[in-house]
Amino acid sequence: MAQPTIASNPFTPRSGQEPKVFLGRERELETFKKHLEHTKVNRYDHFVVVGGWGTGKTTLLKEFRKSAHAQRVLTSFVSVHEFKPGELLAPVIQLLTHIPRNLPIKFDRMKRFSKYLQGVGVTLPVIGGGLEIGEKKRFDGDPQELLLEGLVQLWRELKAETDAVVVFLDDVQQYEAIPEVLGVLKNVLSDDDILKKTGYLFVLAATEEGWSNFLRKNHPIGRYFVPILKIYPLLKENTLRIVDETLKGTGVIFTHEVCEAVYEYTEGHPFQMQILCSYLYENQMKGIVGRDQLDSALSQTLDELSPIILDP
Repeated sequence: MAQPTIASNPFTPRSGQEPKVFLGRERELETFKKHLEHTKVNRYDHFVVVGGWGTGKTTLLKEFRKSAHAQRVLTSFVSVHEFKPGELLAPVIQLLTHIPRNLPIKFDRMKRFSKYLQGVGVTLPVIGGGLEIGEKKRFDGDPQELLLEGLVQLWRELKAETDAVVVFLDDVQQYEAIPEVLGVLKNVLSDDDILKKTGYLFVLAATEEGWSNFLRKNHPIGRYFVPILKIYPLLKENTLRIVDETLKGTGVIFTHEVCEAVYEYTEGHPFQMQILCSYLYENQMKGIVGRDQLDSALSQTLDELSPIILDP
C-alpha cells in the first residue's frame, strides 16, 4: 500500500509567526473597523490591545492591518524596542523614522518629509540601516514638538494617497524605562494641528501587566487610549476549528481524543496550542495522531515551555 503524502508542518510554534488559520477575534475586528471609519471623518479613537503572553496580540494587529489595506488605507507597523531611562528623544526618533519606513510605499515618494528630517538633524542612509540622528547636527529641541511637527509634515506627504494612516505600536510595555513617552504621544495626538490637519489612528498593544504599570504611573494615559481591548484565550469551539482547518490538505488527522486534549491542556491559549499541535504533527504515524503521540508531544511541549513559563 502506498504511503500517504504528508505535507510540511502547518503549525507556527514560534513567536511572531502568523498562524495559518485566524479565527475567534470577530469582536476585536469589528471594533477596529468602527474606529477606522471614525478616523476617516476626523473622529479619533486611539485604543490599546492588552493580553497575556502569547495570546495573539501581534497576530491581531496584523489582521487589523490586512483589514485596513483591504480599504486601501495606509498602515505602518512599529515594534517598540527597549530604551534606556531618560532617553525621551530616542523613542520619538524611532516613531518618526520607523513610521514612514514601514509604510507600504517607497520612501522616495516622501522627499519633502525626508528633507524636513534632515533639516532637524535626522539623516537617512541610502541603503538599509533605517534612519538615525546625524552626529554632526543632533536635534536639541523639545521631543514633543519634534513629534508633533514630524507627524504633521508626514501627513502632508500622504494625504493624497489615503483617507487615513493607521500606526500600530506593538510591545509598548518596552517603554517601561521611559513611560513619559506615552504622555508625549497623548499630548501630540490631542493637539489641534493633529486633530484638524491629519488623519492618524494609533493602535497600541501591550502585555496586561505592562499596561497596568503605565496606568499606575500615569492615569491620563488610561483615559485617552480607550477602549482597552482585552483579548482572552480562544473558546473551545474556535480552538477545535483552528486545529481542523489547519490540518486540511496536510494528509494528517488528529483523533477526536487528541483534539479534545489540545483544548484541555492549553485552555485555548493560542501560542501554547501552536506548540503542542506542532509536536503532535511531527509525531504522526502514517498520517494519524492518537493517544500514543499525545503523551510524547505533551512531554516535548512542557520541555519547551517550562523555561519560559514555569521558571519565572
